[in-house]
Amino acid sequence: MEALNTRHAWRPVLRPVSGVVIAAQLLLAIQPLSALAQDGGGNTSPSAQAQMQRLAQWQQRIEQAKVEQALAAQPAGAIASQRTSRNLSRVHELLKGIKARTERPVAFNKARSTGSAQAAKAAASPEQANQADQAQISELLTAIDADTDAVLADFAALRGQLQTQQVSPEILARHDQAQAELDKRANELRGLIRQWRQAPGATTLAALDAYFERYPAVRASTPVNPAKLPWSNPTPNQRPPAETKVGWLQNLHKGQEVKLAQAGGGTGGIQFNVPPEPGQAPTAADLAETEDVQLSSVIKAQAAQLNHNPVEIAAWVRNNINWVPTWGSVQGSELTLLNQSGNSIDIASLTVALFRASGIPARYVLGTIETDTARLQNWIGDASSPAVALDLLQQGGIAARGIASGGAMQKIRMEHAWVKAYVNWAPSRGARQGGADANPPVKYEGLPQHPHPNATLNAWVDVDTSYKQYTFTQPLDIAAAVPVDSEAIRRAVAANVNTVEGYVEGFSESAALGQLQNYQMRVNAYLDSKPNLTLGDLVKSREVVSDTKTLLAGVPAFPAVAVQQVASLPASLRHSVVVNLYASAFDRSQDSPQMTWRVSLPALGVRRLGVTYEPASAADAQMVADLKARGASSFPAYLLNLRPTIKLDGTEVAAAPVVRAGAEQAWSVSFEDPSGVNGGNASFDNTAGDEIVFGVNGNGIGANTVMYRIAEGQPHTAAGNLEQAALLYWLEHDQFDQMIASRLGVLTTRLPSIMQMSAPLTVRYFYGIARSASYQSRVGDAKRVLTAAAAVDAGKRRQFMAHAGIQGSSIEGSVLDQLFNRPEETSVSTTQLMAIAAREGQRIYSITQDNVASALPSLAVGSAVKQDIENAVVNGMVAFVPEREIAHNGYSGAGYIIMDPDTGAAAYLIDGGRNGLSQPDCAAGVRPPEAEISVNTILNWDSVAPALVGATSYGAATPEQQESLKALKEFGEQMVKPLAKKIAARVSPSLLSSMAAPGFNTAIGVVDAVGISIAVLLLAMAFKVWQQESGIQIKSRTDDDVCECKTNPDSQKCSCEKKPGPHLPILKPPFESTPYTRRVTFHHMCADASGNSYPFQDVVIKSPQGNEASVDLFNNQSNTACEVKTSFKKSPYDPFVKGAWLNRVVAQVKKQIKVVEDCKWNYCLIVNQPWMYAELRPLVDEKYPIYLSTSCRAPVDDPSEIPIPLLD
Repeated sequence: MEALNTRHAWRPVLRPVSGVVIAAQLLLAIQPLSALAQDGGGNTSPSAQAQMQRLAQWQQRIEQAKVEQALAAQPAGAIASQRTSRNLSRVHELLKGIKARTERPVAFNKARSTGSAQAAKAAASPEQANQADQAQISELLTAIDADTDAVLADFAALRGQLQTQQVSPEILARHDQAQAELDKRANELRGLIRQWRQAPGATTLAALDAYFERYPAVRASTPVNPAKLPWSNPTPNQRPPAETKVGWLQNLHKGQEVKLAQAGGGTGGIQFNVPPEPGQAPTAADLAETEDVQLSSVIKAQAAQLNHNPVEIAAWVRNNINWVPTWGSVQGSELTLLNQSGNSIDIASLTVALFRASGIPARYVLGTIETDTARLQNWIGDASSPAVALDLLQQGGIAARGIASGGAMQKIRMEHAWVKAYVNWAPSRGARQGGADANPPVKYEGLPQHPHPNATLNAWVDVDTSYKQYTFTQPLDIAAAVPVDSEAIRRAVAANVNTVEGYVEGFSESAALGQLQNYQMRVNAYLDSKPNLTLGDLVKSREVVSDTKTLLAGVPAFPAVAVQQVASLPASLRHSVVVNLYASAFDRSQDSPQMTWRVSLPALGVRRLGVTYEPASAADAQMVADLKARGASSFPAYLLNLRPTIKLDGTEVAAAPVVRAGAEQAWSVSFEDPSGVNGGNASFDNTAGDEIVFGVNGNGIGANTVMYRIAEGQPHTAAGNLEQAALLYWLEHDQFDQMIASRLGVLTTRLPSIMQMSAPLTVRYFYGIARSASYQSRVGDAKRVLTAAAAVDAGKRRQFMAHAGIQGSSIEGSVLDQLFNRPEETSVSTTQLMAIAAREGQRIYSITQDNVASALPSLAVGSAVKQDIENAVVNGMVAFVPEREIAHNGYSGAGYIIMDPDTGAAAYLIDGGRNGLSQPDCAAGVRPPEAEISVNTILNWDSVAPALVGATSYGAATPEQQESLKALKEFGEQMVKPLAKKIAARVSPSLLSSMAAPGFNTAIGVVDAVGISIAVLLLAMAFKVWQQESGIQIKSRTDDDVCECKTNPDSQKCSCEKKPGPHLPILKPPFESTPYTRRVTFHHMCADASGNSYPFQDVVIKSPQGNEASVDLFNNQSNTACEVKTSFKKSPYDPFVKGAWLNRVVAQVKKQIKVVEDCKWNYCLIVNQPWMYAELRPLVDEKYPIYLSTSCRAPVDDPSEIPIPLLD
């Protein structure tokens, strides 16, 4: 075949390099924007910005017109019912607002008194606001009264429809019961309306409020607690490390500490003064699977990859698994392997698991070690001082203390975990199997057991695989080489800043973007002038100092005191979550749950933790089936009973009492922390019928874990969709946090956190009865995002918290769009809503105690939002909020931020009290939405994360592996860097904008707060640009087109798609195999050399008919999609293996050809071995050519090669 080599030379691909390296320098350069605020003005917005604002306003009018048009087509009774539902909701909202002002006059007046004189003068009094709301209530009640007869008649008519549908007597009886209750409640309200007309005073107002408390028209939301913000830092563990055996036994048996106190001189109770020593001979427990030591197929595959050899196991874990400075069992062995990181206990669990999977007895060792500060600073991530290292340890829950000498901290004592393995010690020191020498051979599950049959030659040997040292690279100082025109950037961001009333308006995306792009071009020019640019020049990277010992050391890495050995970890060392379900928010406040279920985090591992509301009876199940068969878009919630069930990977593990669909459900997830200082709970407000997934993030989520769940976790189901959204949110949040921290000189660690993703049941309530319901969206609520952050400069730590929090909100609003390949801003989060508001020309208010009295009455937002803002400001927080609610893509509500100015901790909120996101679905339905997900984002992250965060180069256990890794590293510099730098170049505006916020002061004022709000707008703008241009998300159609193609795939709008993404990475362990690495590299280079128009990328192709496949290359000149098959084996596979391989290839080719035929493209198959051509030619339609490539000749012959499913 004649190759169409469209690859660019390496150097031109490097041109779009500005990368994360621009981040901190640019952002610092435009601080503080408070200077801009103090100037009181700036350049007016360009005409293009004004046009964008007018367009946004017209779009809102169009959306409203669509709604009104749809309503007008319905019967009169249905129109009256919907109008009444809205009016009841509005009355309830107004009553809440009046009650809040009445019950908190002291707080409101305090805020007015502390503000400026001008602001206080402009502020409306609570009495004036109440009078205005009461006038609205009068109008709404009149409308409700006029529609009541039509509403009741419309509801009564439903009985005839139910009879026609032949529902069961049980369902019909529920309708009759609801009808009687509705008549009663409607007549009660009519009586209150008559009272209101006669005496519209406080007494009737209280009666109305009591009515709506009994029969709510809007879903209750939990107010934000300013003392417990979701995005926050942990409380450091101040407990000193245990330095005696008694102290360690108290750690391991916390529940028995009282017995120790009662033991007195040692009579009675447990004797801690003479702790029992473990036996010298191995026991069954030393080979057993436990809650933390999972001997799964993944673990066994990795143990086999390492030849079941203790020296290779110890070296591989040490050189490839990063240490995380936290304490307690968080992940267990399997998740530690997938994430390729863990704390010392988790790394010990992985090491023990690999030993036990190899028939080698192993135990945990728990003790207190002493290390010099320099080693610890390197180990923890190049900490700038011993104090920073100690701070991060204690935030992570590790008991530690510094030891001073000569007026400075020289050593640190800390609690630590490692392993003892029982191996053949003399004379091989673990290098040789011992069981094979026995007669008959000693085996464990069919494997030669390592200990020698002569027990005197064996020994328990210390193995510490978490300790390692790194070499670090320092990136270029771009700030010094390419100066920033900070004044031009300042003047570009806002047209009007009012520091008296505390708002900014006229934010210009186009002008700010122009400044950023101009600077980026200058940076690219500078980087292009560097002849030998490497990844280490762009980001701070680190490389493990390899351990290539061929024998076990046999001694601990550190001096240790108070050592204890255990075959299984006690429960006191495990992190756990406790899931509670309450019938109401009140029950939750009283801690009176209907159901309680507990699971440890290592037992949870990679499994999906979710909640599904199942039909409670056969009649309920039949009703759901009938609704689905009819294609109904909604269902009468008041007729359906449901049973809440907690599920692990779809398997029920707990159930709660039956509840009516649409009823209030209050969930709580509590965290139990071995250190005892960072427990706490996250509360979620749901509706009976919601499909729920709790996305728990222990110590970080890696791309390997996400890809593993794509392969194993049914990602295209409703629950699987939600799980993937939560995983992607955590993956991106963790990656961005590390990237931001690196540029600011901050060390950061993820601590156990949780996000709830759900497909909520949208309910219309009539007089407190759930009349109708449907699934119309997906939403997210990140209620606990706990992050340890340590820095020499407290200001840098606050800056990191603010920056990473704002960025996290942008990620929230993006993950669902990325997963389902929807255009940006289909979903919304706080920062997106604020950016949309700015684009519409709205004022963005920054509210402190200085201006709350004047600003709060100016806001056209719900009473719950105002209550959150007022509570926060009175408690010293700062709030950021647009002046009115936003209608966007089916979402209606406000987005707002509550921030602690001292720490940068914050809540990023949308209406309903969610700390998260909302994405509307194309159409309403009676089942939670499910869709095929796009893996493009995950593939991109897997490839570009090293360049965004700073790559870690792992070590090797043998000289041969060192050479292999060296070659792979060199290939990575060629292959990964260009793509990574291209994406990193788009991240720079996002990073730049966050630094626009001024330095945080203890008493932040309106001026500084306005600067922060400008930073939020810059971040939202920049993140949107980055999504469009980075390849993380590829916009292909408008949102209306996406929905139309879903229901009408023959529409002309539904064109064929080509979505490039990085070459498919490894999905499952074993993660490192020299033959695999060579074949992956060769395969991808072969595809690119064969005419790929998208260098370094696979291409996902999709047709209007909904067919989708991935191909190795696509040539745009000839519209040709090609699949590439390569092998190092010059003769065919064994017959059984070959048959399986052929079946898989033919199925893959048929899937690709379906898309090609739909799109009228060309197709080809490229192979590099004659035997492959001979086997495939008879099986593939003759009209599709198969080329035997001469440019992809295998460099070696590997007779032992077997097919790799993901590659072959």
